[in-house]
Amino acid sequence: MRLDRWFDYESGYAWCESAYKYQTVSVVAEFANTVTNLPLIMLPLLNVLLIKPYIETVNWIVIMPHILLTVNGQLIDEISILWLLMMCLAAYFPVFSFYPQQYHKYIGRVRCAIAVITMVVSTFCFVKPSLNALVLMLWSIPSIAIIRHEAANAGIPEIISSPRKISVLWTAASICWVSDRVFCDFWLF
Repeated sequence: MRLDRWFDYESGYAWCESAYKYQTVSVVAEFANTVTNLPLIMLPLLNVLLIKPYIETVNWIVIMPHILLTVNGQLIDEISILWLLMMCLAAYFPVFSFYPQQYHKYIGRVRCAIAVITMVVSTFCFVKPSLNALVLMLWSIPSIAIIRHEAANAGIPEIISSPRKISVLWTAASICWVSDRVFCDFWLF
């Protein structure tokens, strides 16, 4: 099985249904896209209210990239998502609770390395677009580990259950993605 099949921008079918684009009026599709994006706008705002003690403890600037990524995740390109994630990593790196104190003098080098890696991956994404999807999927695994660690060490009871919820959502999204890639022909019938 080719790697491209797993990380292509699309499965080759319009929403995994070959006749979808011929059966649906574009206005209906736009309405469906608008309605399904409403939770992406409302849920982050609700989430901000739920984790208010964490925001007050850490600060709102650290939380803002997560909110913007959730709200605008459907509106920006994958390259933009990659750059946003890497910028957040470079900005947030010095305040990770697990980052050793003796290595704080190398933060500048770490940030430069992050920038170089981002530029290299972005360049390869123009040559091989499936690489970007692979990088984003691989990025999600350490992100969940960081979220788990930060939540466990935050000392705020309201946040302790967040990593479990995030893990469940990530697992559901991964299952849907694999299902689309492996069983797309099955879903057609």
